[in-house]
Amino acid sequence: ELPNFDLLVFDNFASQPYLPSAYLEKIEEFVRRGGGFWMLGGPLSYLGGRHQQGPIAALLPVALPGAAPTGGAFRDVPVQPRLTPAGRAHPFFQGLADRGGEPPPLRGYNVSGPARPGAVVLAEVPLGGNQAQPLVVLGRYGDGRVLSVLTDSLWDWAFAEAGRGRGNRAYLAFVRQAVRWSIGDPLLQPLKVEPERVRLAPGDPVRARIRVLGEDFLPSERTELSVTLRGPGGESRA
Repeated sequence: ELPNFDLLVFDNFASQPYLPSAYLEKIEEFVRRGGGFWMLGGPLSYLGGRHQQGPIAALLPVALPGAAPTGGAFRDVPVQPRLTPAGRAHPFFQGLADRGGEPPPLRGYNVSGPARPGAVVLAEVPLGGNQAQPLVVLGRYGDGRVLSVLTDSLWDWAFAEAGRGRGNRAYLAFVRQAVRWSIGDPLLQPLKVEPERVRLAPGDPVRARIRVLGEDFLPSERTELSVTLRGPGGESRA
């Protein structure tokens, strides 16, 4: 039934007691062929769910070591997330961090390895020195998109915002934007063409603004573009 869905979510879920290996392989195939996948954290997620031992590990945007380190796979301690430059530019966090500040605190985080090459870390947990644990990470796997959230208390943001008298709109916007990104919504595509005028008469000049962003939603440098105009009769001009 997986092809009937756009997005699959594992929420603090240890799949091994419930899903045979053949099902996990189908999930890997689902994502590789364009499906969206989220893994949300918690004591039964990531290393705590032994996901490093199955096909799911290959599609995650964070590397999973072979075994949990000393101290356990999940650290139940207060966490102050820190946004990366990509996190500050990304639509996910618009409204959740005021005036260059950080999002509200969370409780607990999952231990993982570093982000994989090409993945985009939006938020992290400072560990002292120059060390940091990825917390919210985006990645591509085949034609699919994967969101890793390495905590099970993200919903705290809704209550924290309400406690500040602002309601939970910023948190709901985060969830909506994350869903849209995961299913490839055109509104969150990194390439946008904005014509100067919607209607043109024959002979009018055609002007448009083209915005190119990277996977991190920061301006993309040294991007090569080719533009082709096509007329109603099928004629085209590069």
